[in-house]
Amino acid sequence: RTPAPDKATAASTSPLVTTERRSQGASLVFIDESGRRVADLTTTGGLAIIDRQPSFSPNGKWVAFVSNRDRDRPDATNLWVARARAGGRLYRLTSSDNVDRDPVWTPTGDAIIFSSDRSGSFDLFRLAVVERGDELVAAGNPISLVAIDDQALAPSVSPDGSRLAFMRVKADGQSSLWMSSAIRRGQPEQLTRGPADVTPTFAPDGKSVSFAARLPGRSDADIFAVDLRGNGKHVVISEPDADQSGPRFSADGRVLFATAVYRSQNSGQPVLASVVAAVLGKKPKWRALHDPAFVESRVGVAIAPGGVAVAALNRNAEYGPALRRALERALRDAAAEQRQTTP
Repeated sequence: RTPAPDKATAASTSPLVTTERRSQGASLVFIDESGRRVADLTTTGGLAIIDRQPSFSPNGKWVAFVSNRDRDRPDATNLWVARARAGGRLYRLTSSDNVDRDPVWTPTGDAIIFSSDRSGSFDLFRLAVVERGDELVAAGNPISLVAIDDQALAPSVSPDGSRLAFMRVKADGQSSLWMSSAIRRGQPEQLTRGPADVTPTFAPDGKSVSFAARLPGRSDADIFAVDLRGNGKHVVISEPDADQSGPRFSADGRVLFATAVYRSQNSGQPVLASVVAAVLGKKPKWRALHDPAFVESRVGVAIAPGGVAVAALNRNAEYGPALRRALERALRDAAAEQRQTTP
């Protein structure tokens, strides 16, 4: 049974948490449905700390994430958890010398499933957690759920807590989606054929899986969906201006969020990453959640279990026009900063 959202916690924050990249490192911030930064969840103190991949607990009290805090390189991450409020205390859940990433909660909130290379390649593990007073701590050691020759990444747990969808990445970089048990170790079953199917997530009704992939003849990634047998693959939203990935649903399934990455047409390098949202219906459109005061790259989004304000989301500009305005503003800001620093 999914725990009820914690009303006191939800009332003191905003319903969305994202990773905001800074000139030095990256931290987790609360944003509202207009994209406005409301509060910091984590801070870096000016250090090269990178906090990313936030995930709300089912009761809304905690945000799990990965961080390179106390590690010697940016990609060396462990699992951490924070109280879901501004300046909430941080607790470290894993402390191995390996890389732990991609945390997601089970629907009951008593475990976190994640990917780790602690067995030599990236496999999937289940870590039981328990509240002790004001803390959340690991209850025992991680249990292996999926161990394969390839890399198993980006797990998503079905709403009933029984199944996992995840990426299986081969040595040549090709990726397809697979299904396995979320409770005990079992033999995975293939869901999609690839070759570039990534970041799966179950729909709230448990009947389909959404993910990012490329349309034939196009170089950008869009959001697709398939049923649990891998049939009925179709585009949910197509947006040619950027790569969309990391789909996430609001609890009621009415809104789909993702990260949109605009790339340089010359080099293909990322220029601006944005949180986008679409109210689902006949012709859903991505709308950008850009802060009205400044332009920062934001990657990934976690949605609190209490829901989001649909009307507020619909007031945001569509992604294409919002992207162009954000890029123009970023160029103006960079030029103004250069004028101020030039003797």
